[in-house]
Amino acid sequence: PEVLEHDGVTTLVYSASGSWTEDYCLGTLTSDGGPVLDPATWTKSDGCVFSKRDTAWGPGHHTFTTSPDGTEDWIVYHASTVKDRGWDGRTIRAQRFTWGDGGRPEFGTPVATYETVTLPSGDRTQAQATYEAEDAEVNRARIVDVRYSNGIGSTSTHLLSVNGGDATEVELPSNGWDNWLFTGVDVDLKAGENTIRLSKGAGYAELDLIRVDARPLDDGAEAVPSSGVLSSDNGWDTGLRDGDYTVSMDLWWGENASSFRLYENGSLISTTRLVPDSPRAQHVEVPVSGRPNGTYTYTGELLNSRGVTKTAPLKVAVTDAAPGRPTLSHDNHDRDGTFVVTADLWWGTNATEYVFFADGVEVASGSLTAATPKAQRATLQVEGAAPGVHRYEVEFRNAAGATRSAPLAVTVRR
Repeated sequence: PEVLEHDGVTTLVYSASGSWTEDYCLGTLTSDGGPVLDPATWTKSDGCVFSKRDTAWGPGHHTFTTSPDGTEDWIVYHASTVKDRGWDGRTIRAQRFTWGDGGRPEFGTPVATYETVTLPSGDRTQAQATYEAEDAEVNRARIVDVRYSNGIGSTSTHLLSVNGGDATEVELPSNGWDNWLFTGVDVDLKAGENTIRLSKGAGYAELDLIRVDARPLDDGAEAVPSSGVLSSDNGWDTGLRDGDYTVSMDLWWGENASSFRLYENGSLISTTRLVPDSPRAQHVEVPVSGRPNGTYTYTGELLNSRGVTKTAPLKVAVTDAAPGRPTLSHDNHDRDGTFVVTADLWWGTNATEYVFFADGVEVASGSLTAATPKAQRATLQVEGAAPGVHRYEVEFRNAAGATRSAPLAVTVRR
């Protein structure tokens, strides 16, 4: 129980009913004065004074506080977002309450998870904003909560992308079509306008709204982050500048960051949440894969609650993204028209598929397992080739391109 005193009235507020049920609620005992140990001094409320509603099942286990400037009274409590699930789904809530005639508290009804609460008076941080799921473009976000329901019996997913970057999978566990839940994702955005999009992944779920918390994180920073340095292992990891590499950021010493953003040619491709521990070093590794031949410029931003520090740019040249060149050989030593043509890539960027050509016509294809820079082999069985000189070629392919062998002439005399 908690005690409130206002205008000479004492109110004892207690939690009632089973805490594991949706009927958990608040009741009151009120005294206008007199001996506190005399039962006649107290008047019990007629039922619950603060009780369940949609997405706020079993509200209770409360305490009270005031707004930062002391002008408002607030109740802090927990309630469950889901119905008939015991203690599962509980979240901490806070909302303002007022006083009625005779010094009695008036708590109203619990705020639903999809409703926005006005910040306490004197709180200067940026408030949350709520957006309908159909209008899923928002600006300047830090924490994104998605309200959904899923009744298919297994976890569904949606894909969340920021400014057209790589998508993050958001899991939406099944909990019934009538139970609305929130799932949260941390995001860090660049200065200015940003776009957050949700698209369908696996399974099925119904989205109701997106809630954005744009308040800065309290990371204990005393200054903007110290400078970080970018590097890459392109050419060092496999001996090839093959389009698969790691970009690293090192902050060797100084004021730490709480997150790191990496940009490729000006587009955000990765955000990494960090645990500040100033002045110790911080290290981030961002894997990059599937880049075709070209030059890529990487820049980074180190962020904390005090500001942003940018890194110097890093240029990475990709020259070996396409497969290495295969070499052809054959075993038609008796020149009888039945033989095997073998394609060998002895070392280099690997392929994921091959295509054989005979006299300019595609005759066979297949898949290969890439393990750059290890050797790869593909074979073509030839049966009953007509007498004459036949020209064979092979093309090794991957997502970045294709490389064709030098032609191989095979003579058939019988």
